[in-house]
Amino acid sequence: MTRRDRLKATFERKPVDRSAVSAYELDVFDSERLRRDEGYRRLLDRVEEVADLMYPWGPSTAPQGLGYFLTATQEAWSEVQERKEAETTITCTTIHAPSGDLRQIRTTVPGVDTTWQVEHFLKTDRDIDIFRSIPYVPQTLDCSSFQEVDQRIGQRGLLHISLPDPLCIVADLFEFGEFTVRAMTERSMFQGLLDQVWVRLKDHLQSILDAGVRGVFRICGPEYATPPYLPPELFGRYVVPYVREMNQMIRMAGGYARFHCHGKIGQVLDAILETEPDALEPLEPLPDGDISLSELVARAGDSLVLMGNIETRELEFLEERAMRDRIRETLDTGRRSPGGFILLPTASPATLTLSPATERNYGILLEEGSGVG
Repeated sequence: MTRRDRLKATFERKPVDRSAVSAYELDVFDSERLRRDEGYRRLLDRVEEVADLMYPWGPSTAPQGLGYFLTATQEAWSEVQERKEAETTITCTTIHAPSGDLRQIRTTVPGVDTTWQVEHFLKTDRDIDIFRSIPYVPQTLDCSSFQEVDQRIGQRGLLHISLPDPLCIVADLFEFGEFTVRAMTERSMFQGLLDQVWVRLKDHLQSILDAGVRGVFRICGPEYATPPYLPPELFGRYVVPYVREMNQMIRMAGGYARFHCHGKIGQVLDAILETEPDALEPLEPLPDGDISLSELVARAGDSLVLMGNIETRELEFLEERAMRDRIRETLDTGRRSPGGFILLPTASPATLTLSPATERNYGILLEEGSGVG
């Protein structure tokens, strides 16, 4: 089978010649930023050669309105200021809205591929009112690059479109502790924010689908409502109705819906299945998660494709023999899933320099997964 055919058959729960294997976000094999490092460059060459690629793609909206708030309104605008303190880059974004200003501060440091949000947009009741006052004007999405990128990837895999659910957007507007308290104690207010964002997000997704975009759609955000952050009943309220409709929209258009949820999913697995996704990932193993791969196979394996189960820290720190045994054990268990299995890391390294051990272990993942030495 070609790699594209293998992935399509897997998501459609049809017979395949072997389980697919992906390097997750490292499937972006031509990343200029990562390829500056020699270790990444060698690994990405290997990823391009053998991985069942789910290559990231997204539409362009710039320079319309407030992209993160999914509105093209001209009645609110952002002002971005950046400064350096030692090696830390501090970025302050101020949203000037009709009824007031909102501020967010983020920091980055050299060599680390992540961003820390040290001040969030919503801190007070007043901030919530300001956010809710921002007018909604649907964005015009530019999806013109999809066909070119899809043809370039060709039979090596499928394109991967990452989308937030409403909870992903709303929770990230607050500091995490503030989010959990308000989501627990001010449920009507919080539901109102989700509903407001959902109108915009639904239009956003429909525009992408109307443009003919097809592939694997990863829906992010449900992990904000997993225990111990929120009780399972709020997962059912804040996640299920929205993601279920997103999954239905994607599937009706001919795409594949991939439910992304880190953390302890055991207590909310039945709720996840209610959304009827095509696949569930990244299946964090014990003790990081709270459910084993074998139990997932038993409880959910006939309902969807299972993806993941190899922690990034294992790829970074396990010795060669232990890594090979871990991959083989995971493949042996995953292949018993009647719905299909894709070998996948749970995340990607956070450093921009790849250690020799991590490079070696990713090589083992690709070798054992693909059968290509």
